[in-house]
Amino acid sequence: MLLQFSPATTGDELREVREILASSPGRRPVQLLFDRTNGNSLRLDAGTEFRINLTRDLEAKLARWLVTTKS
Repeated sequence: MLLQFSPATTGDELREVREILASSPGRRPVQLLFDRTNGNSLRLDAGTEFRINLTRDLEAKLARWLVTTKS
């Protein structure tokens, strides 16, 4: 799962995402993509403590940050 954050993302938003991820522990890895004002982006693995069980409820809570890819 990939979550994307704009340069305007606040610490409060990141704390909210952390709480949402922690509410559904599982095996699926999470990556965080931070867009930066200089046009570059930074991609980080969230780490094993933030692996999730992706449910419809969790997906809905993360919708504003969720990057969807077509296979």
